[in-house]
Amino acid sequence: MSRDVVSIREWVVEANCFEVMGNLRRLGVLTCEDMKNAMRLSRSEWIDFMLEKIGLAPETKNESGDRA
Repeated sequence: MSRDVVSIREWVVEANCFEVMGNLRRLGVLTCEDMKNAMRLSRSEWIDFMLEKIGLAPETKNESGDRA
């Protein structure tokens, strides 16, 4: 994983949620609906959601055990 990707991941995890969502909204990554949904999540769920939206979500295994 490149240093830039690690820095972005760290920023999402460590920064204020409003800062992260505001910047991602300005970049066009988040919709208003995404932001409304994100406000209902716990911090850990929110981090996973933000990482998924920017394409850095951890890989998960599907039911057959293969990587998705």
